[in-house]
Amino acid sequence: MGGFASTSSPAMAAPQPDDESSEDEFSSDEDDDDDSTNYSIPVTQPPSSMPVMNMNMANNPSSSTTSMVAVGNLLQGMSFPPPAAASNNTDGLIEMSGFSMAQPPTSAPAPSSAPAPTNTRNTVNNNDNMLLGMEGLTMAPIKVENDFPASQVADIEADSSEWNTLVRSELGGGLLVRARYLRGLTLDKEVRLARLDPRSICLQLHFQNQRTDAGILRKVRMVQRNAGSGGPKKTSVPTEISQLGKDQVSSSMLVLDFGPSVKDKDGAHNAKFEFKSDRASNAVNLKIPLVEMMTPLLMKKSDYQETVKNLKGQYQQVTESIQLSAVRPSDIPKVVKKNMNMAIVGNDSSMSNGTCSFAATLPGTGGNVLLVSLSCGSDAKVVDLVIHCENAITSNTIKDLLKKSLGAL
Repeated sequence: MGGFASTSSPAMAAPQPDDESSEDEFSSDEDDDDDSTNYSIPVTQPPSSMPVMNMNMANNPSSSTTSMVAVGNLLQGMSFPPPAAASNNTDGLIEMSGFSMAQPPTSAPAPSSAPAPTNTRNTVNNNDNMLLGMEGLTMAPIKVENDFPASQVADIEADSSEWNTLVRSELGGGLLVRARYLRGLTLDKEVRLARLDPRSICLQLHFQNQRTDAGILRKVRMVQRNAGSGGPKKTSVPTEISQLGKDQVSSSMLVLDFGPSVKDKDGAHNAKFEFKSDRASNAVNLKIPLVEMMTPLLMKKSDYQETVKNLKGQYQQVTESIQLSAVRPSDIPKVVKKNMNMAIVGNDSSMSNGTCSFAATLPGTGGNVLLVSLSCGSDAKVVDLVIHCENAITSNTIKDLLKKSLGAL
């Protein structure tokens, strides 16, 4: 046949076989074809004393009971030999007399003069066990790089620029927003808290409710907008102020990370925001000035003079005389620090000898320096300005800024 098929049909009672044909059930049919091989299974007849058990118990209950009784009587008359005892024959086994089992290690008893140690928590210190073998090893203290003098501390008033108004109250529904740039140690602190690049820009924001009535400003917040290619790569924006009562003030920090590829052009980087409240919405395009993108450079006076000697070219030096309306020599370093992110050369801000110099590195130029020198002669109405820099455009930008800031004194 080509395959096997399984079929199911209703159950039918098997016909009772005759005693004479019981032997034929275990033998093959004698009428099969001649070419087929016939197999026969010899059947051993039970002894005459052993009763034959009728296997068709399901169809004849009385026969089943009689057969079970007969089996019971048969088992009572039979006897079984006892189990064989274990043999002592050791032929073919390996002689194990030369081997012995290892005994568990035992500790030597403590001397009678000293009491045995007790296993308590107070006598064993896990930390001491972990330090075994590490005696004499020391770790050198971690050196923290700091470009600022150790005696200098963070002072937000000294480390900040002048305040600038971003949103006027009459246009912001009573909301006044001002901002100033942070520098020095205060800038470093805020940038670390924001977990952004150390070269990031930080502004302190000042929110104030200047409504003419006694109303409350609600949901005061900043929303960042896309500023294009010159915008920041990462930003830390202040959280929303739920409400701001009459004349109340809230201060927060805005940190801008423009990434490593910054430009040394004034206004090349900007950030766009929208200041919102329940009364008004004002869009602001914040252009970052070049003087805030610079990095202060600490220099000794001798190093400053050596650097100036290498910047004597035609386009490396810019000079200007600034006419002042009213000035004290001691005020010049303070004004310059408020308007530019530069370090005072030699950390001398007294301008005792009539001269004060500043130094910084430009962004995105591979460390090009910007040197500024201010000196006052016998006439306190005039200040002589000298700028040394590889970039002539940057030099003119700094000159215009100083003329505006110092001329306003």
